[in-house]
Amino acid sequence: MLTSINQHAVIAKMVLAPAGVAALIYWISREQTLPIASNPALLVAGAALALLSMVPFALRLREVLKIVDFELSTVDSVRVLTQSMFYYFFVPLSVGTEVSKFAKLTNLQPQHPKTRLASGIVLDHIVGLAVLIAVSLSLYLGIEPVVLKLKSSTIMLLAGCIALLAAGVVVYLLIKRKRGMQQLLALSVARKRQLATASLYSLIMHLVIAAAVLCGAQHWHIEISYLQVLFVLTGAFLFQMVPINVIGVSAIEIAGAGLYLAVGLTVAEALGLVSLLYCYRIFIALLGGLWEFIDGWRTQQSKDTPA
Repeated sequence: MLTSINQHAVIAKMVLAPAGVAALIYWISREQTLPIASNPALLVAGAALALLSMVPFALRLREVLKIVDFELSTVDSVRVLTQSMFYYFFVPLSVGTEVSKFAKLTNLQPQHPKTRLASGIVLDHIVGLAVLIAVSLSLYLGIEPVVLKLKSSTIMLLAGCIALLAAGVVVYLLIKRKRGMQQLLALSVARKRQLATASLYSLIMHLVIAAAVLCGAQHWHIEISYLQVLFVLTGAFLFQMVPINVIGVSAIEIAGAGLYLAVGLTVAEALGLVSLLYCYRIFIALLGGLWEFIDGWRTQQSKDTPA
């Protein structure tokens, strides 16, 4: 029976993955909030930077998982993250992304303790969240966007509280035993070098994504600085813990649009940059969808090949 389920899963992969890729291509073709000029070199550069940002993202996951003794190659880390982004667009709750990530990692090392792996995934989110809060607050205090009003700062504070609360709930659900939490904390302290390295990779990832969005802003001659873009993105990403999305549109996009308006952009400009980041995420999901199809095809080929 288990063999039959696995066969059906492989067939579903080979059918649904191309269908998902086709859907992503259709959605990206509909993203035309601002016109594309005759020389889209900056947009192409931005897309390349967005894809490149997956490397430090993957390195962060790899370093964090080392803390829980889960060895992962950079290529496998990129593959798992892009595939989880692919599922992000088709599962209404972002928890589907984490389930996908957990399943992919479990398949790579079935013998690794599941609770430890779950702890590592949670720790990865905590590292990312800590970096987001540190960067967004530093930028807010450092550059002090003149158009930014109290309401926006209140929203950011609320977002940080919600994110911390959500992270705490996830930790409680995944690590029910007190001993498990103590072990994770002990490992984190003992391997603080990996934790610091992971935090650095997380920072680099956000710096690269901000550069990607700035390329689009310069392409459309939108008056916004790099630090303002970085401030908006890190502030918006605080809302990633809100576990709701519809075809990839989540609280991140809503918060991002509001923060772009807060730093002085027009509605069209704000929606344009939010739409651009959405397109970049679709590109990453496309890569994950293609990888998913290739994985299914290889699995099917190995089963069809006589021993």
